[in-house]
Amino acid sequence: MKLSLKKYCRGVSKWLFLLTSLILLLSCSLEDDRDECCWKNTVCFHYMYAGNDCFQQYIHVARWFLFDADGNFMGERDHMPCCPQRVYIGDLPVGEYSLVCVGNLDDCGSLEGHMEKGLDSFHLKVDDCYDKQNHFSNGDRLYWGMCHFKVVSGDSNCFVGEMSNVHCELHVHVEWELVPPFSDGYRLVLGGVGTGMELCDNRADSIDGYHFPPVTSFSGSMAEKKELRRFSLNFNLVTLRWGKEHIPDLCLWHLDEPVTKVIELEDIFRRWDWHPEHAPVQEYFLCLKICQDGRIIVSHRLASGVKDWEDGGVIGG
Repeated sequence: MKLSLKKYCRGVSKWLFLLTSLILLLSCSLEDDRDECCWKNTVCFHYMYAGNDCFQQYIHVARWFLFDADGNFMGERDHMPCCPQRVYIGDLPVGEYSLVCVGNLDDCGSLEGHMEKGLDSFHLKVDDCYDKQNHFSNGDRLYWGMCHFKVVSGDSNCFVGEMSNVHCELHVHVEWELVPPFSDGYRLVLGGVGTGMELCDNRADSIDGYHFPPVTSFSGSMAEKKELRRFSLNFNLVTLRWGKEHIPDLCLWHLDEPVTKVIELEDIFRRWDWHPEHAPVQEYFLCLKICQDGRIIVSHRLASGVKDWEDGGVIGG
């Protein structure tokens, strides 16, 4: 008995439809965190900003460090090929663990203490020098997160860690009342910046649901060189987070000569009622206007736009 081509095609189509439907029922979306069948035995880190997960927008390179229940370092982990913010943990025996994630670390410094002494001694050391005066160069914007989890036999073992912004970004615009005396050779030096930070959450502060490990030393200085553009200078310096009692000072130099006196930002921040220790994101915009008589007018940018500045007082005279 011969089967017509039309009936044959109809039968094949029916079976293909049933097979496709079965696959869809058993599958899950790799883009949806609610599909736990895809994310069993994983730890996923988020960086929530303005209500959105901005991990992949702000964190270009991440490293993960695994510790056991006693704080012993077990090695680094790689992210899953399908998701740069998720780590597979299906190979771990039943037990408790801690996973530390550090984002954009490469240009910030080196890691110490974890291999020899474990999690409690895990810390970052800023050691990237800029010039012969040992001024640090600008690093990338640093992010940190930590997740404690317990692997249970037969469970989904799907965990979430939260990242925090552990850097401070300072934008400084410099202009002159008259024509600037030089066209290049300028550098802005920021003194009293952090040189180390703990990477364990034992002593971390909590601000609006974010956690921030303490910066351990504020003995460093940072410098950035710029050339004059349209009779003004624009600097962008990135450091470790600032604290209540640890707000740097800044000074503008031309070659080896100071152009301004040292400006104590701590006094200015208090005048403006700015409190870095309460800010989950530390980003500040300053303008220095160098007057003909030697005075320096310090102002900060208002929320309404880049060209709107609020007077913050006069330094010198």
